[in-house]
Amino acid sequence: MDTLIQDLRYALRSLRRTPGFTAVVVAVMALGIGVNVSMFSMIYGIMFRPWPLPEPDRLLTLVQLDLLHSGNTQPISWLNYFELRDRSKSFSAFGGYWDHQAIVTLDRDPERFHGASITAGVLPALGVTPVLGQNFRPDEEVWGRNWTQVIISDRIWKTRFGGRTDVLGKTLRLNGRTREIVGVMPPEVRFPELEDFWIPAGFDAKDQNRTDGLFNIAARLKPGVSREQANAELDAIWKSIVAAHPEMKQTGVEAFAIQERWSRGPRPFMIVMLLAVVCVLLIACANVANLLLARAATRRREIGLRVALGASRGRVVRQLLTESVLLALLGGGAGVALGMWGNTIWPRGIPMELPWFLRWDIDGPVLAYTVVLTMLAGVVFGLAPALHASDGNLVEALREGGAQAGTSRGGQRLRNGLIVAEIAFSIVLLIAAGLMIRTFMHYDQAGKKLRTEGIVAGRVLLPIALYPDEPSRVRFFTELQRRLLAEPGVVAASAINNLPLGRDNWTRTVITPDAKDDVSGPNCAMWTPMPGALATLGIPIRKGRDFTLQDDSTSARVALVSEQAAKRLYPGRDPIGQRLRLAGMPDSLGWVTVVGVTGDVVQGVESDEAPVGSVWVPHAQEPGQMLWWVVEAKGSGAQGAAALRRAVRAIDPDIAVYEIRSMREQFRFALWVRRLFASMIGVFGVLALVIAAIGLYGVMAYNVAQRTREIGIRMALGAEASMVLRMVVGQALRLTAIGIAIGLAVAFGVTRFMAATIQGVSPTDPPTYTTVTLLLACSGLIAAWVPAWRATRVNPMLALRAD
Repeated sequence: MDTLIQDLRYALRSLRRTPGFTAVVVAVMALGIGVNVSMFSMIYGIMFRPWPLPEPDRLLTLVQLDLLHSGNTQPISWLNYFELRDRSKSFSAFGGYWDHQAIVTLDRDPERFHGASITAGVLPALGVTPVLGQNFRPDEEVWGRNWTQVIISDRIWKTRFGGRTDVLGKTLRLNGRTREIVGVMPPEVRFPELEDFWIPAGFDAKDQNRTDGLFNIAARLKPGVSREQANAELDAIWKSIVAAHPEMKQTGVEAFAIQERWSRGPRPFMIVMLLAVVCVLLIACANVANLLLARAATRRREIGLRVALGASRGRVVRQLLTESVLLALLGGGAGVALGMWGNTIWPRGIPMELPWFLRWDIDGPVLAYTVVLTMLAGVVFGLAPALHASDGNLVEALREGGAQAGTSRGGQRLRNGLIVAEIAFSIVLLIAAGLMIRTFMHYDQAGKKLRTEGIVAGRVLLPIALYPDEPSRVRFFTELQRRLLAEPGVVAASAINNLPLGRDNWTRTVITPDAKDDVSGPNCAMWTPMPGALATLGIPIRKGRDFTLQDDSTSARVALVSEQAAKRLYPGRDPIGQRLRLAGMPDSLGWVTVVGVTGDVVQGVESDEAPVGSVWVPHAQEPGQMLWWVVEAKGSGAQGAAALRRAVRAIDPDIAVYEIRSMREQFRFALWVRRLFASMIGVFGVLALVIAAIGLYGVMAYNVAQRTREIGIRMALGAEASMVLRMVVGQALRLTAIGIAIGLAVAFGVTRFMAATIQGVSPTDPPTYTTVTLLLACSGLIAAWVPAWRATRVNPMLALRAD
């Protein structure tokens, strides 16, 4: 301990004597560690931070596995839910839920809220009880029960009921039905994501089958029961279900931590971003290692003197490593401050409310990660310079005053190797950034091809309680279109189930008559437009015809396919007149006839898998509860929005229009995740490029300073300035070329694992690779030019006298 304290004191004195060097190293390490702190706090918050619930490690979710499709997860049916709940012994609480949206009417216009239908076991599984009132009762879970209770969130309680304690027993209208408030949830809980109400999960005779999945399941392990034990029990129960019900073949069940279900979607992005900031840190470490090598050269005589006085090589290495770790800790402290500042900046790019369990706090786990990372960084950038500085002929160093250290071949090779590593890491990071930016540009350009001027879009949801069957929904939406087209100033109005560039990926497996089975067809984007929607959005009909009002439930079933889908479904054939069927469609409906071909449209911008083109069927033949209404009006978009609200209110005052924005704003909102991550990794790439360029400049400047005598001799013997310039720049470009070659080879392998985060661009995209290569080459040339220019200004006589 005494020796460590001595090393720390000596290190502090040494760093105080060189404040410029210390400041530069601390600044470089603060940048490298700061971006890691900020990014790790995001990754930990999304993927690993326990939910703010009692004993969150015991809270699991259960999903059904589709073994035919690589274990894709599915909801669980009512009957399977009851069987798992009643037969399993591993859980102290077991509940089912599904989230949805509803129209809530209080003392003002109807509004859309997020909510969930839950069984009585969900809140005990979460370990939560209402702060007012009570949970739903388990003994009321019976077939055919029509419940009228509701538990509301703390937010609704405070904003709509003033936080009054007499709220219990009051009523609100939810989806046109009056419900009694029986409880208020704690303010910190809005399970599963952003819910504001919870209603009892109702079920009736139509739910008495095994295959129609509806439920997500939350279950709490009994004390002393492991997840592995629970899964083994569930697997045995499920096998008995499959044995008794052959329709459940090729399915399974699995329980895992409930937060994993939410974090699986963003996981590919998180991995890419973590690797990006690790690259930045490694580049910073290589840069600092070069600075330490240069500093060690000036301390060669000091180190030789210490060895001459009896210090062992190990003792010298430990002293130098103490200085390195101390520098890293200073940089780490500044990096934490930088990371905290960063955590106030990047969330501004999120245009929506975050789920209740997400936090970006820089707390104990993040600080522990930072300390470990900082210590490792100190060893990484300090070990090689320390070993090099303590090696060699120290007696010669004492005699020559340290000049040998600056010109040793080992030191030169090490400095050059570090620069090559910086450039290689930079090119890998810049290519990854380029691919993500190109993906964002792909989607952005797709949006610019569509019509946006003067068009607004908003959602209209028809609750099942008010519009229980397909004919009633068709009548409502048809009447809404008629009223909108009659509004003054409205040029066009129609509706579609999802907007182009939609964040959701509405896909269906498409089957053709020559398909070998019903599961091997391509997954295509599924659209259900009303007549006029494609023209309003600017989606072209390439061949055939568009839908008309005559394409209703009484007429022959028809479809449109996009150009990409047509090539996949009917290669080498005219798609007009061909037939298809959508997976899950009853056989009684027969085949659908293709009557037109559209241009390609992008959907599901946050999905891991891009759909294979699009299939369009008339909304009247596949009516849904929710449609996006697109309204084009003369003048400002506000006129179209007002017309949409008026028309909906005139038909049914219990129906709300929500998420209404201009079409340009809708597209911008759809791309916010892609934009945020592309911007962040772009900043990391620029930061890496700047650090690498500065490192190359420093090495070249140091080399020129060490070779001043050599350059002076060359010029005294007649070498021209251009020759000296080529010599210095050539050396820099050689190092840059080696780094680029290594970086390209590594990037070629690494980017293949980015398939889940890039769309519309190949992992080996030639424009990206070419642009990044030229950028690094130009940066290397610029970084070398100033030292090279200074070399040409060396006075031969002064250079010869200096040594």
